[in-house]
Amino acid sequence: MTHAWLGEPATDAEIAETEAIVGPLPAAVRAFYKQHNGAQLRWIDRESASFSAHDERAIVGDYDESVGCDDGADGVIHFVPLERLDNADLFHEDDAERYCAFDDFGDEAVALRRSAPGRPLTTKLAIGYDHNVGWDDCTLEFDDYLALTLAVYGHSRQRVLHLYGKADPGWKFPESALRNAVPRGDAATGRRVQWTDERYLYATLRGTVIDGDDGSATCEDPEKIRILGDLGGVITRIRRETDPVTTLDDTYELARSAPDAFLHALVAMPPVAARGMLASLRPASGGRMHGYRNLPMALTSSVFSAIAVFAPVNDSFVRDVFLTLVRTWLPTTPAGATHEVHDGIFYGAEVLSVLASQLPASGLAPIVALAPLIEEFVARFPRQPTPPLLSAHTDYWRSL
Repeated sequence: MTHAWLGEPATDAEIAETEAIVGPLPAAVRAFYKQHNGAQLRWIDRESASFSAHDERAIVGDYDESVGCDDGADGVIHFVPLERLDNADLFHEDDAERYCAFDDFGDEAVALRRSAPGRPLTTKLAIGYDHNVGWDDCTLEFDDYLALTLAVYGHSRQRVLHLYGKADPGWKFPESALRNAVPRGDAATGRRVQWTDERYLYATLRGTVIDGDDGSATCEDPEKIRILGDLGGVITRIRRETDPVTTLDDTYELARSAPDAFLHALVAMPPVAARGMLASLRPASGGRMHGYRNLPMALTSSVFSAIAVFAPVNDSFVRDVFLTLVRTWLPTTPAGATHEVHDGIFYGAEVLSVLASQLPASGLAPIVALAPLIEEFVARFPRQPTPPLLSAHTDYWRSL
């Protein structure tokens, strides 16, 4: 949201002055202006092609006539104040004798209409198009239009489609527009953020903002911030492609605050609890993908959540914990187990393979020693499609 303004309640004198020009206002319209003498709102989806650094500015809270001319934003409400309700500039030729525009946005405007020139205004509406060259009557009335405007959060295109009777009943408010912006300047420093990183199979990664710009004209690129990644290194990211971590008490953040204690707790937990904790540690994964550091097997992108959380811990200790977990789970997993039970073993194998690519040769023997147990487990599921993925891990460990 870049602009939000609500006018002070209109006085009786202001209403009388307007009515002396346009005629008596319908009761519902008068009631609206008695609450707010005009209203404006502007918002834009962060994923929109027209989103820019200008849209990251502080929210404007004053009346701005130019908001009504904006056809680049996704949502614009411009309920004009009373003194502009008789604005004849919005009309061509004799249209002003029939209509009185109260919501002026982009290429369109919505007006109260008279049953005939010279007759009193009604709550029935008309919509103007192409900069109000023409006006079409529509079935909605003023109260319904206010409800519609709220229901679609002022979405310009959706309002127009509803007014023309062409709206998609399945339309939903775009989730990307609900994303919180990473703040600018000093306010960004130290914030926990997350992003999708193509270098790690499009995994959702997290880090801490080192510094953000202040949005000034002298800044080299006001759309970028620098982040110290949990996987190491300083990453430069586009601000609107980076989200604040809004839940700082989720499993990932709690494990990151004490990774050693978290690993010790996993080993002490019953298998079902440990698998559940690991499942809540990693975000949803979009399936297995190839391509990380030339590893020959398919990996899920979520494996990098564990690697990032436990990065501060000695690799050998992380290896030993996951070896213990997998060794515990293998003999207790029945042939008819659900995929949630299998997933813990697959996830453990993935973590061990990524660790194997980082460990020195002297640290590989305990992982290779797990291979016979994995293969015995795979042999129990000859017709299922997923165990061969485990065989790919054991083949890789032996190849090292």
